[in-house]
Amino acid sequence: MLYPGVADTLRELQARHAVLTIATNKPAALARAILEGLHIADAFVAVLGGDSVPVHKPDPAIVHALQRRTGIAARETLLVGDSLVDVATARASGVAVCAVTWGLTDAGILRGAAPDHVVDRPDELLRVAA
Repeated sequence: MLYPGVADTLRELQARHAVLTIATNKPAALARAILEGLHIADAFVAVLGGDSVPVHKPDPAIVHALQRRTGIAARETLLVGDSLVDVATARASGVAVCAVTWGLTDAGILRGAAPDHVVDRPDELLRVAA
């Protein structure tokens, strides 16, 4: 099930011409199937999984591969994630990171990792990604 507000936020980000991608340690085909099942696959221009590059997050290879694919520079990249691995991946990649508190990791633990931004609701991403 998709978290409430995520689909609307993705639509608004698309309307703002944001280039949305997925970097996951899950196999890419599984990630795409999940996105299809949630009816949000069309929001993303690229999906790379743990089998798309030779190493897993927090190694920056997957982020760098997505940047090469999209032509988006590090200074224009915001990694959005719900785990300490996501924060570490952003740091290793040299990109900004926004932690979301509605995912798998306790909000206090995420805040303790000192991400650049923390949001409690999907629509708050619209402010951060502006």
